This record gives sequence, C-alpha cells and structure tokens, in this order.
Amino acid sequence: MVRRLGYGAGIHAFKNFLLRGRAEYASQARAAFTEVLHRLDAIDRAGSADGGEETALAELRRVVLAHRDAIDRIAALREKGWRIADIDRSVAVDVAPARAALERLRAGRSWSELAEIEYQLGFGRAIHHFKDFVLRGRVEDEEQARTALRAAELAAKTVIHRAALGVSELQRFRIVANTAAAYRTRLELVGRLHAEGRPVREVDLAVKINDGPAVRALLDLRVDGDG
Repeated sequence: MVRRLGYGAGIHAFKNFLLRGRAEYASQARAAFTEVLHRLDAIDRAGSADGGEETALAELRRVVLAHRDAIDRIAALREKGWRIADIDRSVAVDVAPARAALERLRAGRSWSELAEIEYQLGFGRAIHHFKDFVLRGRVEDEEQARTALRAAELAAKTVIHRAALGVSELQRFRIVANTAAAYRTRLELVGRLHAEGRPVREVDLAVKINDGPAVRALLDLRVDGDG
C-alpha cells in the first residue's frame, strides 16, 4: 500500500494531475488508489487486524476514497477554467489521519532500507509535501518535505556504503539518492518563486524533475528483492 500510494504512484500522480491536467496522471492516480482499496478489502476479509489496526485501516480507506473521488472534480474544475490554486483549495483533503494510520500500521515491525526509502518518499511525506509546497508555498510543507527527503537519502546512502552490493544495484540506489537530493535542492527555488508571487504553474515548471529513472530503479530493486 505504501508503494501504490506514494512516489511514482497514487499521490504523486494525483498532485501532478492537479498541477498539469494531463489525462494519464488521472488514470495512474485512479488505478493506484483503486488497488490500495482492493488491498484494504482483502485485509478486511482476512480478519487479521486488531482493534487499533482496524481503526487505522478505516481512516486510510476514507482518505484514499476522498482522493480518488476528487479526481473527477479536478477534471471538471479544470474544464471550467479554474486556477490551479483554487482547484487545490476545493479538493484539499486532511491527510494527517491517514499519515498517522500508516505510522500505526508500520509500528513494531522491521523494514528494509528499500521499504524505508519508499515510505519516506511517498504518501504524507517527501513527494506529497513537495507538491503541496509547490501548490501552496507553506513553510510547514517545505520543512516536512526536507526532513523526509533527507531520511530517504540517508537510507539510500546507508545501502550504498555496503561492500556486498552488485554494480547494477549500487547504481539504482545512487539514482534514488540523487533524485531525492535534487528534490531537496529545489525547495529553496520553490520558496523564492512563491515569494515573488509567481503563479503555481510557473513554479511547477521551474522545479520539475524527471522521476522516470528513480521510479524504474525502485521497481527494479523491488523485483530483485522479491526474486
């Protein structure tokens, strides 16, 4: 669920659709959110969650549904010519409960560095707050994005310093670490452009990063790990 909600998937595509309006982002976001809901259904059917986990899962479901439902509203408001900032205010969802739910569900378990990287980059953390900083220019989003990006970088560099890594695996972690660092260095520019009163579309274009290599690297690392 962390993977499908986060970087290169659900919330990432959702925010990009809000910012850029391209249909492929809407499709990617809807598919990712729907898959998460299917996984939540499977957990419910299994009946393996305790009381606290059931509450967390219910909160997570509510927020995922809210985001999926907002996709059509974003499309409709773009058709009407609304400004990006106004659309954002209209569809904004309080994700704090869902973020707390994910933390509750992850508590007490051991996670690999790869899982930690995906968590730090994803929903309610780095890419989520970075995009919200682009949209809103709030200092709290900048600070939370910076903290999560540093955590992702640190986790990737921890793996890189291990002597046992193969060349291709090493390169993939480097790509991920460098992408997180690139996002972190863009934060200052986002803040400066907002201070100058630049429109959201212009801010987004100025700080846009090619996520393709990092998304592919994470996918390959998952496949290698599963294999």
